[in-house]
This record gives sequence, structure tokens and C-alpha cells, in this order.
Amino acid sequence: MVREHATAIAAQMKVQLSDIAVVEGRSLGCFDAHLLKLAADGQQVSLLLCQSELDELQSDFVGDKLELRIRSALSRLQTLSTP
Repeated sequence: MVREHATAIAAQMKVQLSDIAVVEGRSLGCFDAHLLKLAADGQQVSLLLCQSELDELQSDFVGDKLELRIRSALSRLQTLSTP
């Protein structure tokens, strides 16, 4: 679900994502967080997501904080991708 949300925000910002990956926190030794990786034009940025944010997203509640954090990551990605 977070992939779809990030894709929708990227489309609004006119960012063409080439890859979106969610790394389970458990594989990193963290049980209440996940890593969201966004890639475009050979560049990648990562965003740490708390489990509570993902739970809110699944209950159709999207907090402003999560959206702002995704937008911030996409802005960083745009900056890295711009020649």
C-alpha cells in the first residue's frame, strides 16, 4: 500500500520512479520500522517508515507527516537526478 501512495505522490510531483522497494525492518534487526527506497534516473533515496505510519496507511488514514516525508524524499531524488 505504501508503494501505491508513493507512486501517486510521485506522479503529482512529475517524478518518474524507476523502482520502489520496501525493506522489512526485521531483516535489519528493527521490528517497528521499514525502509522505503525510491529510485529514478540511476539515483536512489531512502526513507525510514515507522510501523505505526504503515498501520495508519492501511486503515485509510494518511497523516500529513507521512506525506510530507515522502514528498521530501522525492524532492531530494529530483535534486540528485537533475544535471
